[in-house]
Order: sequence, then C-alpha cells, then structure tokens
Amino acid sequence: VFPLLERGDTDAGTGLDAALTIGNALNYADPLTFVNGWTWLDVERRADVGLLTSDVARQVALEQRARWYVTGTILGTSDSATVTLLLHDALADTSAARELAFGASDFSGIVDAGLAATTRLLPVLLEPGREIDASILAASRSSSPLAMLEWVEGEKEYRASHFESALAHYRAAIEADSSWAFAAFKGAQAASWINQTEPALALVGIALASEEVLPTKYRDFAHGLRHYLLGESREAVERFEAALALDRDWAEGWMGLGEVYYHLQ
Repeated sequence: VFPLLERGDTDAGTGLDAALTIGNALNYADPLTFVNGWTWLDVERRADVGLLTSDVARQVALEQRARWYVTGTILGTSDSATVTLLLHDALADTSAARELAFGASDFSGIVDAGLAATTRLLPVLLEPGREIDASILAASRSSSPLAMLEWVEGEKEYRASHFESALAHYRAAIEADSSWAFAAFKGAQAASWINQTEPALALVGIALASEEVLPTKYRDFAHGLRHYLLGESREAVERFEAALALDRDWAEGWMGLGEVYYHLQ
C-alpha cells in the first residue's frame, strides 16, 4: 500500500497516515499481509508521492513479492473528503478495481472513508465465495480519534526504529482507548526491543485480553512475546514459529524467534 496522493484541501502527511491505517486493516483480513510501500520508495518519492509512477510502484511490489498493490488519492474540501483507492494486479500489470468513499474532512472521517473503500476491494483479494463483513476491518481501528492519531505517530516512529518515542505514542493511544488490542500489541513490541520487560508484559497482557480480535499471526506473536518475557523458551519458540508459518517474510517474527535462541537457549 503506497501513500495516497493529497489533493485539494488536505493536510500534508494525511496520505501516508491513511495508507498506514488501510494497510493495517488489510492485515485483519487473513491471509493478507500489509507491505508499507513508503518504506521502499526513494527520498524524492517519499517527499512527493505525485512522482510515483505505475511502473515504479509495480516494480516495488514485485521486488517485495506482493501480488497486489494499492494507490489512491484523498480529495479534501473544507467540510468533506473523498478517498479513491486503485487496486493493481502486479503480476498481470493491470488495474483490478477502483473504489471510492466519502467522509468528513477530519482525520477520523478520512480513516472511515478509507476503510469503507478498502472493504469494497476485499472480494477481489480474498477467495471466491468468502463472506465479506465490514467488521473484519473495523477491528483494526479505534473508535477514539485521539487514539488513532497517537497510533499513527507511533507507527511512524516505530518504523524509523525510534522505539522509545513509539512506545510513548502507543501508551497514549491506550490511554485514549484502553481496550484497543493492536495498539497494546505494538506497544509491547516497542517496549521489548528496548528491554523494558515490565511495560512489555503489561502491554502484551492488554493485547491478549482481547486476542480474539487480533489477526492470527499477531496473536501467535503476542503469545510468543509473553512466553519469551517470562523466560518460557519452548512455548515462545512454538508460538513464534506458528506466526512465521503464516508469513515467512515477517522480519519481526524472525527477530522475536532469534531473541529466544540468543537469550534463553
């Protein structure tokens, strides 16, 4: 998923924020896996997604072994926003679907519109005949706009390996929405990478209290992380390996498994 192009009265940076929420939502539709296209762009295209051509986007997708990639736009006015998503088949080099949705011009409205458009893309992405329920993606977000904003900032800091700052934002998201399992999960990850064991255990406990809403691989990772933090190496290895069986390219899964072997075995 690449950052959305901002047009009209749309705040700078909203396109990347919307792409993060859309990509995270797609993680909730097993067996889909989100690849953040921004990570693989050069400096110029990161600064101006308008420079992103279909040829470059397709090349990035193929290099990351992604069958599909998503581009789009946010067209903002003073009181409304239109989110348009384009789904591309990287292998066939064709456009597969186009969906748009409308919302309020604030961040929460743009997120809602983005998720609505994403839901309409799912029939193309998932196996034929699978029932599509909007609640699949709804679990990926918080009902609190403040929590969503803090989570997005946490994601940007996390992806820059600024784990202490990311942890602060994830904690703020949990303060705004104490039941949001995914924010707690990401906070636990950030805390563990900087060896803050007690905060990591507390946050992973919050995540696992609502584990039924987490995507399967994140659920397995969360259990693996908890076992690792408690020094339970065999159980940790089993759960990290279960997560990796669902996504062999997941760097964090391999890092988690490596931590177990390095520190506990």
